[in-house]
Amino acid sequence: MQSSTYPDERVEKKWLTAIWQRIYSVCLFIRFSALGGTFLLPLLGAGSVPSAMPMNKWLGLLSIALVFHLFAYILNDVIDLPLDRTEPRRADFPLIKGTLTPRFALAAALAQLPLAVGIVRWMQSNWLAYAALAIAFGGMAVYNLWGKRARFPLLTDFAQGISWASLALFGAASKADEPTSLTMYLCAYLVLLICLANGVHGSLRDLANDFQCGVRSMAIYLGAKPTADGGLHIPQGLRRYAFAFQYLLLIITLVPLIRNDFGYSPTEWLITLAVIVLMGGLSLRLLDIAAGSAPHRQTLISAGMLQLLVSLGLLIMLFAFYLPAWLLGLIIALFFLPLLTHRWLYNMLRWIRQRWATWL
Repeated sequence: MQSSTYPDERVEKKWLTAIWQRIYSVCLFIRFSALGGTFLLPLLGAGSVPSAMPMNKWLGLLSIALVFHLFAYILNDVIDLPLDRTEPRRADFPLIKGTLTPRFALAAALAQLPLAVGIVRWMQSNWLAYAALAIAFGGMAVYNLWGKRARFPLLTDFAQGISWASLALFGAASKADEPTSLTMYLCAYLVLLICLANGVHGSLRDLANDFQCGVRSMAIYLGAKPTADGGLHIPQGLRRYAFAFQYLLLIITLVPLIRNDFGYSPTEWLITLAVIVLMGGLSLRLLDIAAGSAPHRQTLISAGMLQLLVSLGLLIMLFAFYLPAWLLGLIIALFFLPLLTHRWLYNMLRWIRQRWATWL
């Protein structure tokens, strides 16, 4: 009896494995694990404006975030395909494996442009929303085309930062014709954070392959290079660059809180200040660990990714008492759930457990 059912079980297992592989490939292709960060920006942008908004516009914000996300990541994969083929971490990606063609991927990326226009028209958006979205798509195209080829990489990192910040501005513009001061602080924070993330953490993560392929990332521009023993040489100039951006991020966080542009009660203000100070100190410590982990790539990546998560979490906590409870819950859920599908999250958790054991 077992021998008669065994072939059926084997076929079923093979079928389920094939389905899982396709789902996994789709998730890699659309960068599902990073989708939460994209959703976060227009929602926080809308939350920075204290007025009501109909449900169709909230759905429109999420739709715009999705199409922008697909445009940004798929176009990047198409343009960087020759470089990605030399990077072992990309081996499972559909374009690298050949399960999807570059022509199909490019068509999928460009198809998001008319979709975005259609969604904005359906939302009956104002001129500022159109302008913000045009800047977002345009800035991302500039980065994807010249981000690893520009003579001065900070300019293209800045273009990418403006692009993501414009997505937050679009969220605010969906509520009002003029953004608030909180919107401007939010956008400034995002520009600096993207410059730090791409110019330091992302550049160091990909340093060995980028250096071999002649890429001009910000880390390489400032003198970082791989070493013969598989580690990295991280010069003081790059460390100073990273900490300058991190201190600016903390200043931008504290200024609207000190001014109390949120209108917090004394209790809300003190709780927010305490959390911001603790998370700000943690982000500085994690940045110091990452910058001091040149011989240990996994430590550098884990500390760097955790530092970025803390920096985004700090932004959420800054707005926590300002946002309606339902919007705060939606932001937290949409931000964290996609992260659960990324393998580096579990590598990071193992790293945290190891560090915690040594601290104890």
